Amino acid sequence: SAPNYQFLIDAFTSEQEDQSTPINLRIGSFIIRHADISYDIKSEKTHPNAIDVNHIHLNDCGMNIALRSFTKDSLNISVRRLQASELNSGLSLHDTHFKLLVNSQQAHLTDFSISLPHSHIATDSLIVDFQHSEKDSTFTLHSTPIAGTITPNDLASIEKKLQSFSTPIHFSFSIKGDEKTITIPDFNVLSGNNITLNANANISHPTNEKLREID
Repeated sequence: SAPNYQFLIDAFTSEQEDQSTPINLRIGSFIIRHADISYDIKSEKTHPNAIDVNHIHLNDCGMNIALRSFTKDSLNISVRRLQASELNSGLSLHDTHFKLLVNSQQAHLTDFSISLPHSHIATDSLIVDFQHSEKDSTFTLHSTPIAGTITPNDLASIEKKLQSFSTPIHFSFSIKGDEKTITIPDFNVLSGNNITLNANANISHPTNEKLREID
């Protein structure tokens, strides 16, 4: 149903047809410290201990973001700090930061780091170059080593079966390829109980669900 503030929306709505204007937004610094943010759709059932987009309760939320440029075909954002605890699910995000530059030809992620209570993933650089035409779209990608530690029960809010797994898993890999084949040439895993895995992987036709193959 219409919200109870609909009369405000109607009062400020122009009767003339909107004329599109170019987007050109810049925010030098946007900072939040120790904030609590809640969002609820009260008509929807709650699902305790799981991520629920209808019921979000963020505690001790903090962020420091610089939006250097946001236009129709480009984005330049620097997330210097991002942290929050989601009370319904128990998911806790710690000292997370990255820089992202996107334009019509390239997406470049740098200085990426994300931390959970007992997990951490980081990489220096991930670059995707892409081209679009009327006939098809192509891309190439490559990364510096992506490394870190994942403790499965940190993700129990996404999959409850992970709750009983507390052994940390250390990993590292890099990735490169294009729309035909994506290659992971050096996938290394070491678990806390000294199980080691060294492997290579290839994904053929990664964007085509019918033709996709993994070996």
